Amino acid sequence: MATINIAANGKGTDFYLRNFYGQTREYRKGTTRNGAEKHTLALADTQALKKALREIENTSKEKEEDAAIEVSAFIQTYNNLMESTEDIDDPEIKSLRKKIKSLTKKAAADLDNIGVTVSEKGDLKVRTNRLKESSYESLMKVFGDESTYKKKITSYQKRLNHAAETYSNKALNQKNLLKASKSFDAYA
Repeated sequence: MATINIAANGKGTDFYLRNFYGQTREYRKGTTRNGAEKHTLALADTQALKKALREIENTSKEKEEDAAIEVSAFIQTYNNLMESTEDIDDPEIKSLRKKIKSLTKKAAADLDNIGVTVSEKGDLKVRTNRLKESSYESLMKVFGDESTYKKKITSYQKRLNHAAETYSNKALNQKNLLKASKSFDAYA
């Protein structure tokens, strides 16, 4: 999955992706994602989505160019989350993933106005020139604190983050139990 780089002020999409992913930045793209466990990616992606939504909302009008790049990085983060949660066998995660995709499809017209298209599969794609030309006000219509889309996706993200934490903890506990069992069997 290619990352769009619409640099302004020396900051490109990858700069914001690293910021959104923070300590888990190795999971933002590339081969590290391919080798990671799904529960680890899902947790990293839900936390990155939270930060992406907050950062876009908090971008001031004076930094209008940054908002477009942040939206581009949000798209990558959103797509990462949809990919990492696709095959997780957890009913709550599946339900929340479906709700986020449905919400995003309902917001397709508003997203399209700022240069973000929703594919049939539910992934987001950026039309770089349209996104760069979008006004701060049109970006905030979708991602500002008064936006219905922003409010609902934030609510789903919080719930999905909790579900991903629970799922990840279960996976880690099972892994530890398996290791302990093998270790015990070795001494028996």
